[in-house]
Amino acid sequence: MMTSSKRKDLFTFEITQDMLQSKNNKRFSQARCHLVTYIMEKHIVGNHPKNTMKPSAVNRLIARISETALEEFN
Repeated sequence: MMTSSKRKDLFTFEITQDMLQSKNNKRFSQARCHLVTYIMEKHIVGNHPKNTMKPSAVNRLIARISETALEEFN
């Protein structure tokens, strides 16, 4: 999920213009790394995405999710 909320914390992954396929109409966007859950594509609001991330940015986001949301706490 992308959001334009300016709240930054451990789960923030900032999405910059250079990460997107199309120009973003927001000054600030982020993915919230703690909102990882299984959902079916048909449950996503809208029939088509408003924007998409470049593959290299998706890989960085996946690494960030692994670091913050999926790490094992001791």
